Amino acid sequence: MEEINSKIKEACNDGQGNRILESLEFYKEFIELVNFAFLVINPDNKIAYCNSTAANLFGIDNGELKSLTIFDLFSQIRSYTFEEESLVQNYNDGKSINNEVVQIKRKNNSQIWMNLCLKPILNENEQITCTILTGLDISGMKDYENQLNQIMNFEKLITSISSQFLGTLDFNKAIKDTLKRIGISKMVSRVYLFSFDESNEYLINTHEWCAEGIETHIDFFRKTPLNKFPSVKENILSGKFVSIENSLDFSKGSSNLRKILSSRCVRATLAYPIYTNGIISGILGFDDEKKPRVWAPEDYSLIKVVSQIIGNALERKIDEDKIQESEEKYRNILESIKEGYFEVDLYGNFTFFNDALCEITGYSRENLLNLNYSELYDDDTRQYLYEEFNKLLKIKNVFKMLEYPQKKKNGELIYLESSAYLKYDVNAITGFKGFVRDVSERKKGEFLRRSFNQKLEEKVLIRTNQLTEALDKQKLYLDQIIKSSYFKTEFLATMSHELRTPLNSIIGFTDLLLEGIYGNLNPEQLEFIKDIKSSAEHQFDMISQILDISKIESGQISLKFEDIHLLDFMNNILSTLRSLINEKKLVLEMKGIKKKHLIKADPHKLKHIIENLLNNAIKFTEKGYIIIEFSYYKNGWELLIKDSGIGIAEENFRLIFKDFKRVKSPFVDSTPGSGLGLALTKRIIELHGGRISFSSKLGEGTTFRIRIPNEPKKNDTFVIEQFLGKL
Repeated sequence: MEEINSKIKEACNDGQGNRILESLEFYKEFIELVNFAFLVINPDNKIAYCNSTAANLFGIDNGELKSLTIFDLFSQIRSYTFEEESLVQNYNDGKSINNEVVQIKRKNNSQIWMNLCLKPILNENEQITCTILTGLDISGMKDYENQLNQIMNFEKLITSISSQFLGTLDFNKAIKDTLKRIGISKMVSRVYLFSFDESNEYLINTHEWCAEGIETHIDFFRKTPLNKFPSVKENILSGKFVSIENSLDFSKGSSNLRKILSSRCVRATLAYPIYTNGIISGILGFDDEKKPRVWAPEDYSLIKVVSQIIGNALERKIDEDKIQESEEKYRNILESIKEGYFEVDLYGNFTFFNDALCEITGYSRENLLNLNYSELYDDDTRQYLYEEFNKLLKIKNVFKMLEYPQKKKNGELIYLESSAYLKYDVNAITGFKGFVRDVSERKKGEFLRRSFNQKLEEKVLIRTNQLTEALDKQKLYLDQIIKSSYFKTEFLATMSHELRTPLNSIIGFTDLLLEGIYGNLNPEQLEFIKDIKSSAEHQFDMISQILDISKIESGQISLKFEDIHLLDFMNNILSTLRSLINEKKLVLEMKGIKKKHLIKADPHKLKHIIENLLNNAIKFTEKGYIIIEFSYYKNGWELLIKDSGIGIAEENFRLIFKDFKRVKSPFVDSTPGSGLGLALTKRIIELHGGRISFSSKLGEGTTFRIRIPNEPKKNDTFVIEQFLGKL
C-alpha cells in the first residue's frame, strides 16, 4: 500500500490529490472485494493502482499490470460504437467515457465483454490529477442475450413460416414465401422442394428459390430418377438427412452425386424428407454455391421443422381438396386431423365439430351438442369473440386469427389459437367455422422468456446502480471545479468586451500616426509605433478568440449556413497566404477539389477554420510541402491538411486542443501564438456538428482531418452543466 500511496502522491501533489488518496485508502478493502475492475492512471499514463479483479479481467498478473500504461490496455480493447482510436482520442482529450460496451482480448487470447467507464479527475487548475478506469464483466449477460436472440429469431422464423399455411391459402405462394424466408435467413444460394411422382421412382423439382445472381436448377432437375443416386435414396427413404459439406471431396459418399453437384457449382447441400400422412412424399433442402460449409445444428433443426410444417400443410391441402370432392370425405378427414374443428350457426350453436375439439376442450360430444359456443368461455373472452365474429361478418371473404384463454371442463386453464371463417350455403352466410389448436406450451415459453428478460434487466439494473454509486462519489470532487469554470467563462466574456474597446482606439490612433496625418515620424518613432500596433493587434486577436470561446461555451454563437463553391472559396483563402508560402518556398498542392463541389457551412466560420490550420502548417513547416485534400464520406465531406513540418511528439497530443496550451520546444517558443487557435477551431467545427482529429510524428509532419456533415446538426456545444448531467 505504501507503493500505491507514493505513486498517487506523485500524480496528485495538491489538496485534491490528497483527498483522492484518502478515499482510495479508506475504500481499498471494498475495492479489492468488488466484482468490477478498478484502476488509477497517473498523468504520465502509467497505472498507479489496480485491484485484483482488474488483473483477472484483463488476464494479466497484478504486478505486470502495474507496469503497463493506459495505452497498453487500449491495445486490448475493441469498441463497437466508437471509431478507430477514439478511446485513445477521448483519453488524450481528457473526456469521460460512460458505460461503453467493449470487447477485451486477454493475454491468453480469450475474449470477454466489459462495460467500461473512464473518468478524468481534475484539480482546481483544471489539470488532470489522475484518471479512474472501471470495468464490469458482462460476458454472461452477452451470452444469455445471444442465446435468447437465437432462440427468438428461430421461433420468429418458424412462427412466420407457420402463419403462411394458416387459413385459406394459396399453397404455391406460401411455399415460395417459405423457401425465400429460409434462404435469406440461412444465407444460402438455393432452397428447393422435390416431390415424388406417382411411381415413387422419380423426384420432381416443383419449387425453388435462388439468391441474387444464382442460376436456377429447376429445369435441370425437373424429373430426376431416384435410383441414379442410391445413397440419397437410402437416406431419404429411411428418414435421414442428406448432408454434403464439400462436393469436391469424392472420397465420401456417392461420387456420382458429388460429380453432378460440383458440375452445377454446388459446393454444399443439406436435405430432409417431407412426410405427408406418415409417408415420405418429397424432399426439402438448401445448398451453397460459394464455399464448402459445415452445417450447424440449427441448420438441421430448421430444415426438419420446416419440412414438418410443409408436410402438415400438404396434408391439409390434400384434406381440403378431398373436402371439396365429397361432403362425407370432408367429415371423415376433419375427424382425423389433430386440430380441433367446429361449425356453428349465426347464433353460436354447434352444428358440427370433430373429436379433436372434444379432446382439446375436455367436453364429450353430448356436452358440446347441448352447448352454445359462448358458454365455453368467461365474460371477457365471450365479449372478445362476439366483437371479432361481428367484424368477420362485416369484412367477409377473409379469415380471422384469434387467441384467447379457455377453461376445460375439469377447470384446467389453456390457451387456444383459432382460425375463423364464414360458412356459406350457396351464397348465404349460415354461420362460422374454424380450426382450433392448443397453444398453451407456446404461452408458457413466452412467459418464461418474459421472466428471463425481467430477471436479466434486474441484474443489469443492480450492476448499473453499483457503477452509479461509484460515480456519484467521484462527482463530489467536481463541485468546486464546476463553480470555477462557470466563473471563468463569465469573467472572460465580460473582460474581453471591456478590453477590446480601448484596443480599437489604440490600433486606430497608431494607424493615423503611421499614415502621417499628424506629421512625419523619425525612424525610431516609426519603429516604436509599428511595435505598438503589432502588439495591440496580437492582443486584440487573442481577446477576440477568448471572447469567441466564451460565447460558444455560453451558447451565444449561432451559425448561418450557406452553399459554398469550394474551389473558389479555397482560392480566395490561398490568395491571402500565397506570399507566406512563397517566402518559405513551400510546395502547395490541392487534391480532389473540383469546380462543381458544393458544400454547406457558415462561410465566415469555415474561413476561420481553414485559415488557422493553414497558418499553423506554414508557421511550423520550414521546407517541403503542404497538401489540401478534399473527399466525400457517407453523410458529409472531409478536408485533410497535411504538412511536412516539425510534427508533434506523442506526449504532447493531449495539449493540442487545450486552451492556452502550447507544445514546449525551442521552435514553438520562437513563434508567436496564444495557444487558443486550435481550441477555438475545434469548438467552431463542433458547432457545425463536425469533428476534428489529427495524426503526427515528430520531425515528419502533421495531418489535420476535418469532418462536417451535409445537414447542419443541432448545436451540441459542451457546457459544464451538461457534463455534470451525464455523470
